[in-house]
Parts: sequence; structure tokens; C-alpha cells
Amino acid sequence: MLRDRAGTGNIFDFKTWSPRVGATYMLTEDGKTVARAAYGRYYLPLSIEFLRRFGPDVPELTRVFQMFEVGPWSAVDTNGDGEIDTAETRNAARQVSGLQPISEEVRTIDQSWTLNVADGVKDQHTDEITLNVEREVARNVSVSAAYIFKHTSDLFANLPINRVTGQEWEYERIPFQTSAGQQVNLYSVVQKDYNGDGAINGDDIAWIGDNNTSRVQNMPTFDGIKPRRDYHGLQLVLNKRYSNRWQALASFLYSRSYGLARRSLRQDINVEGPMFWDDNWMSTLNQTINNLDGPLPFTPKYEFKLSGSYLIPKVEFDVGLRLRVNTGRPLWKLETYDQLTQFGGPPDGVVDPGGQGQMVAVTDPSYLPTQSLLDLHLDKVFKLRTQSVHFVVDGFNIFNSFTPTDVDPLFEYGKVTAIPRSRRFRFGARYEF
Repeated sequence: MLRDRAGTGNIFDFKTWSPRVGATYMLTEDGKTVARAAYGRYYLPLSIEFLRRFGPDVPELTRVFQMFEVGPWSAVDTNGDGEIDTAETRNAARQVSGLQPISEEVRTIDQSWTLNVADGVKDQHTDEITLNVEREVARNVSVSAAYIFKHTSDLFANLPINRVTGQEWEYERIPFQTSAGQQVNLYSVVQKDYNGDGAINGDDIAWIGDNNTSRVQNMPTFDGIKPRRDYHGLQLVLNKRYSNRWQALASFLYSRSYGLARRSLRQDINVEGPMFWDDNWMSTLNQTINNLDGPLPFTPKYEFKLSGSYLIPKVEFDVGLRLRVNTGRPLWKLETYDQLTQFGGPPDGVVDPGGQGQMVAVTDPSYLPTQSLLDLHLDKVFKLRTQSVHFVVDGFNIFNSFTPTDVDPLFEYGKVTAIPRSRRFRFGARYEF
């Protein structure tokens, strides 16, 4: 590949230290009771997704902005409540086909090498401490209890800044009542004569949009709260080592967690970064509203796991199973808020540099239903002198569970969008020689 653009220095330049320390101590003279302690630090790995549309060799982007008139207000506000909701917006969009735009604007942007990272930014990291006690209660059988603590700090994100000054925008707080009746204060960029024409109007809001950019930096304090994540887990384990043709492993985990997360964007993927799948985290400070605390996504309260296998004598038939039961993960309702744009808007609307206009609506989440999944494994071996043939049957989701694993958090809140894959079987053969 030939490059016709200028190079750059390091975009991310972290200095990290990842210690691992562990210790084991025998508590009883018979050697059957052991205590363990461990500490480790883990850093968020860099992903190519962090560059996304702002990394090297991104081609110029041309966007065409068109405005259409689809009819009088009464034709769009079909339920007559004085507001244009999501369903009405979609219905109005369907009427655009065949219409001539009343205005059109073409913008060409070169975003190559425009990823902006603050000086001295630290890599996000997690410190983990594990304390464990294990006791052998019978031959080849042990029980253990473990406490797990994780603390994540130096969280970083793409914070909106003024491209001209290189500083964060100046904000005022706008009172807003969520659909759940909660009173919050949204962040709104202070309106000024940004373009210097002597007036404060929609042209200045357009200037904000044209001169808004982002900078990856460690998150500051918001509303007196320093962004962080804490996790506490208590795990009980029963372990039967392989002997007498069978083995088993069972565990029960109870956990609690708190802190900032990407609840305001996608709640269906457990990944993060300042830029991922074109989700600019955080394109607006309003993504911190109702989002600085509470249980972390993808952390069920309770988890039970059981796995094991048994080799049936004489027929030498191996049977295995894996059972997983967990309470549903937390889910937060999202909602939009009114915005002031260059074309107008309600007087109490928000001037939002990111333009995304959505936030976490509630502090207390709902929870998806408890899920149970059972998988089976059957394995039969036929010996042929020094060779062998394995015939394998795997069954997945034997209960044929259709418990929801994801729902729409915004447009049609509660609508199921994902369930486990249906019951299925896989057949295989392996020849060893």
C-alpha cells in the first residue's frame, strides 16, 4: 500500500506497569486446607477501532444535507400530542421519497490523522485482588470460597472540545424532567457570538457544530463524582477431580458492581473505547447523566455453573454436560431530549455539540429474565489396534430456551431484539492414527 499523506508520531503513548503477585499458604498440617491471595493490574488493550474514522489514510468524506417539507404539523403529529415522537418521525421519513428538497448543503471533510489525544493521558486499567481458601473434604473433592475485588480507574473517553480554542466548551445547566419523572440538569453549550457577526442566533449554533471536535483524555469529575468502576464478587466452588471415571465442577457467584459505563450508547455489546462502531464515547457530556453510578452492564447478580463428565464402563461411552444459570443483566431505558439547532427548536432546548441527543432515562435499571442453558456432549471411541475413531454428538440449548438476551432500550423500549440460538445438534467424527 502506498501512502500519499504525511506520517505522524505515536497517537497513544502509554507508559504502563502490570505487576502480578501471588502467594499460597498451607493452613493445616495435613495439607488439605490452603489460603491464596493474588493481585494483578490489567490495562485496556488498544484496538484499531480506536482510530476508526480519524486514523491514518482516511479518504475525504462528502456529506449532502437536505431538508424536506413533508406537510403541515398536523399531518406529522398524527396523535395530536404536540410532539413528534420516534414513530411519527419514521412515518414522516417515509414520505420524503419523490419530494424535492427545500434546501441542500454539501460538506467535504478530511478527517485523516485528526484523532486528538491529550498529552499525558493514562491508559485505563483495572486492579484486581483475589482472596481464596480451599479445603479438601474427601478424596479428590474440594470446596473453596473466593472474594474478588476489581477497581477500574483512569477511564478515558472522547470529550467534545472547541476546535478553535482547543479547550472544552463552556456549559450551562438546563433543567429537564425525564419520562420517569426524575429532575436532572442537562449540559448545554453557552450561547455566544461565536462567529463574530454581532448577533447571537442560529448561525452561532451552526458554528459550534462546524468547529466541534473531540479529544481523548482521562475523564474529569462530573457533578462531584470521579468516574470509576468497582466490582465485588463472592464465589463458591465444588471441584471433583477426575477419578473413578467421572469429574465435576460447580460454582456459584454472587456479585455487586458500581460505576460509569457506556449505558447511554449500545447496551448489546460488551466492548468499549473512545471510538467504536462509530459510537463517539462521549460525544456529549449528557451521556454522564444518570450514568455515573449503578450496577455495571453485563454483570448478573447471581451465576451458577455446573459441568462434568462420566465414562460409562464396558461400553466406554463418555457423557458430558454443561449447565449455566444466571440472573438477567441490567438494562437502562434511554430517551432523547429537545435540542436547539441552527434551524430553531424549543427555547429550553439543549445546544449539544455532539448532536446525538440521547441520555440514560433512569438511575435504577430493569433486569432481563433469568436464563438457563444446558449443553450435552456424547463421545464414543472405537479402537483399531494403534488407531481410533471418535464419534461425537454435541447438543446445544437442550431446554430450547428463548429467554430474551437483549431488548430495544430507546425507540421501542422493551421490544425483544435477541434470544439464544434454538436447540441444535452437531455431529462429528475424528480419526486418530
